[in-house]
Amino acid sequence: MNIELFDPFRPPLPSQIEATLIQHSPTRSPSTNKSTSAPLSVLKFNRRGFYLAAGYTDGTVVVWDVLSRCPLRRFASCIGSEEGEEEGGVVSLDWSRDSRTLLAAGDSGGVLAIDLSVTPVEGIQVPAIEGLSSLLKGADVGTIKSAQLKIRQATCALIVTTEGHVFTVDWGKLGKELRRKKRQRKRDGGGRGLDGLKSPLDEEETLDLLKIKVLCNPTPAKKKPKKKAKVAPKADPSSKHMTSDYATAASFDKNGYCVFVTTRDTVVVFGATTNSFKELYRWKVKDSGTHSLIKGICMSPKGSVFALRSRGGKGGERILMFANSCKDGKPTIVFKDAVNTDTLFDDCAFSNDGEHLVAAMFGRAKGVLLLWTADQNSLADTLEGPNMEMTCMAYHPTRSCIATGMADGGIDLWGIPSSWAAFAPDFQALPSNVEYKEREDEFDLDIDVKEESGDAEVEDVEVVTIEKPAVYASDSEDEEKVFSLKMLGFGAEADAKDRLRLLN
Repeated sequence: MNIELFDPFRPPLPSQIEATLIQHSPTRSPSTNKSTSAPLSVLKFNRRGFYLAAGYTDGTVVVWDVLSRCPLRRFASCIGSEEGEEEGGVVSLDWSRDSRTLLAAGDSGGVLAIDLSVTPVEGIQVPAIEGLSSLLKGADVGTIKSAQLKIRQATCALIVTTEGHVFTVDWGKLGKELRRKKRQRKRDGGGRGLDGLKSPLDEEETLDLLKIKVLCNPTPAKKKPKKKAKVAPKADPSSKHMTSDYATAASFDKNGYCVFVTTRDTVVVFGATTNSFKELYRWKVKDSGTHSLIKGICMSPKGSVFALRSRGGKGGERILMFANSCKDGKPTIVFKDAVNTDTLFDDCAFSNDGEHLVAAMFGRAKGVLLLWTADQNSLADTLEGPNMEMTCMAYHPTRSCIATGMADGGIDLWGIPSSWAAFAPDFQALPSNVEYKEREDEFDLDIDVKEESGDAEVEDVEVVTIEKPAVYASDSEDEEKVFSLKMLGFGAEADAKDRLRLLN
């Protein structure tokens, strides 16, 4: 994708559906243009916008190529909890900065780190919920609500639970030990691979290799009934800085230096260092009301502002925008549906340039997107989709494109239609084909070689240096470190390569 070739004068907002990504069931014929998959639950673009990861309510994860609009990887029912239990739905997806790791979290408590850079694809099951419960002496921590990878560390994730806990889990040591065991088992088994072999680590060894840091612990620890003793993860010194707040959402800032945690009506900011998390400051949202609840948080691409999705006491939701350096709790702009005051939003996100804010209406029979101008409280546009409930949404990081997930499992890509009249004012669409008669001298070229030959070719053309696009000016990685997925083709051979192989 050559971003430098985009028209700089193109409209800033998408206006219509350009394409629909449909996942067909392997057991059904794709002759009808209908999706046969489960409803979508989450969408996530990678940092460059080349790939789109989609999570479904049946635990399936599909990676789409945005340009070719073809599925590159499909992992069926890969999210589950403990052994013997049914798979759960995907509630959160996140990409590493180099697009090598895809993190998937399920509502059953399962966390899966997928390494896309190897063939066949490898995955590590991270027992984050079990590790947190053991660390808190058997406290009820619920299941996973959201999970986000650390900005520059692909083996560490920030997790929010349904019971209000916020913690980070680092599985770097676990991954190294599993890969060491894998090499050892291959040598002992004569290179037969991992199929049919049990996990190389038991539950106690796995939990002991996890590194967990707790930021918010709203419930006191409860003693479990006496059972077989388990080795809990080692308590980190940063645990002394944890708070007793009931968290509703959490997110890293643009650079990963701070963690913004939201409670019912308060924002708590933690400083993220290499070894610990320390509370820097907190402030109460002044415009939240007496019976309000902050339900979500999203950061702008530029990192200067962030938005909170808040539900008021009367039932309607609003989106409050704050500066990153805010400490007085007063929002700069409040976005809401001026027509229907009881409107609920499923999700909100900033545009690729941070100049607009988009929100998807929740619980509507027809999908509707509201787009506001970010620097002022004005509705820029309203996009109405097909007659179907919209379940999730994601904004492309570099283009004016919105991906919306529907209840039937389809993904609608909203974009900017091509206006040929803008390039050629005399362009007209013909109702039917017209036979064109070519003139005899129409394509005759009379080139004077002497006039065109000059000193222009004397200068050396530098073709070695790779210029970084301006949209990636804040990135620290080189272009060579960015991973690209390859098409596996079709048929049984592609299905075998696409199979997810768990290391534990």
